[in-house]
Amino acid sequence: MIDGRADSSHLKIVHALKSRLKDSGFKIPGPTEVFGGLVFSHELIHAIGGDEDTTKNMTRRLLLLLESAAVGSPESKQVRDRIINGILSRYVEEDANFLAANNRKKKIPRFLLNDVVRFWRTMAVDYANKYRARAGEKWALRNIKLRMSRKLLFVSGFFMCISWALNGPESGKEQFPVQKLGATSA
Repeated sequence: MIDGRADSSHLKIVHALKSRLKDSGFKIPGPTEVFGGLVFSHELIHAIGGDEDTTKNMTRRLLLLLESAAVGSPESKQVRDRIINGILSRYVEEDANFLAANNRKKKIPRFLLNDVVRFWRTMAVDYANKYRARAGEKWALRNIKLRMSRKLLFVSGFFMCISWALNGPESGKEQFPVQKLGATSA
């Protein structure tokens, strides 16, 4: 994940990481390449909704919010937290429910909740599409993933939004409580 200026050497880093992961026995990311490539924070933060928000971008953004962990140095955690705060700021700043509210602490972030629901619906529709496109190959594994881990992702996102009304950030704070998101922290 790149948070900053684009540099042509970034792709070399991705290739080196892929080689190291493969040599260490890790499985290569799936054929859709949602993971395993360059991801820029700009798209995650600024392309929410509309034509620029692809399924791949939404998946990356929601998985960053719901199940990511920083790997490596303390700087990695700072970058992750900064990007998550940028994404959450975007969801809250453009949520009419929050903008009109005097007491944001008691409101559910509906813009974010709508994206969590959209993410679930996309996963369910993608399951049906992949089943058809791949002639039923590996259908059982995908079905188990949809019924278990994907459903848990949806529920964690749903409860994250609901819990925001109970113990979310107070009005006036610039930073959001990243550790309260339900995302795994390392």
